[in-house]
This record gives sequence, C-alpha cells and structure tokens, in this order.
Amino acid sequence: MLLPCIGPLVDNGVDDLTIRTSINTVIVEPLYKEVSLAGGYITSDLIEGMLYFLTEKCHVEWV
Repeated sequence: MLLPCIGPLVDNGVDDLTIRTSINTVIVEPLYKEVSLAGGYITSDLIEGMLYFLTEKCHVEWV
C-alpha cells in the first residue's frame, strides 16, 4: 500500500499532530465509515492500531 499523501509530511519533518491528523482524515475515518455500515465491533482506535501494526511489519509504506 503506497500512501503518497502521508510520505511527504514525514519526509518534510512535519509535526506528529499534523501527521496523525492526516492519517486519521485520509485513512482511519473513511475506513471506519465503510466498516460501520456493515455493523460489527470495529472502532476507529482498532483501525488505527491495525494500521500501525501493518506499518511495523512493512506492509504499509508512507512514501
């Protein structure tokens, strides 16, 4: 998964709050809206945790 909207923020040394806000706006909230339509117990915090797990395992690149 390539995330060109997040990579430049990281490369340019943007503050953590701005990066987290961008990740939340571009990835977490849209995915949460999709999942919540189907019902279930997935929260936006769980989605964020899954995203960071995948990043740590090198399945997500921020460039």
